[in-house]
Amino acid sequence: FGGIAGAARFTPQGLPDTTLGGGSGVLEVGLNTGTPIFRALVTAQNDGKIYIVGGDESANDLTPGLDVYRFNANGTTDTGYGVSGVRHLAANQRTLPHDALIMPTGKLLLSAQAGDDGEFLARLTTAGAPDAAFGGGDGIVQNPLATTHDFAAEMVALPDDSFFVAGGTVG
Repeated sequence: FGGIAGAARFTPQGLPDTTLGGGSGVLEVGLNTGTPIFRALVTAQNDGKIYIVGGDESANDLTPGLDVYRFNANGTTDTGYGVSGVRHLAANQRTLPHDALIMPTGKLLLSAQAGDDGEFLARLTTAGAPDAAFGGGDGIVQNPLATTHDFAAEMVALPDDSFFVAGGTVG
């Protein structure tokens, strides 16, 4: 995607789904933001709404962090989510997403690495706001696996919104 993030949808036959993205089957994000997004994740709700989570690798970024975009099933921006379809989660350093998981209650759980600050988990409500019931009231748990060198590679939700995190240690 060349400095912008995106997601492509395919039919069950493995062909581009031309009902999305103006016929290309591709949704692109990060255009005209001034900050290229080099790593992205995609997940979708049962009703077809699509999330693209983009992290930046720019050392010169004035607003490093994660950007969470939500689209309707037809590929149009879900303007009722976050601020005009986007929620920015600020971090102190360049940020790379590791996993995005839709919980049974519809909330979105994210894991990411924020440079030397380490791994963090964030949970957003169905409206795209930080979930005050998660972490310290700001929707974020910093270094959930104990040290700044640990990372959460994959998450799995349980029916009661508890979850497992699998990961490892670097260094």
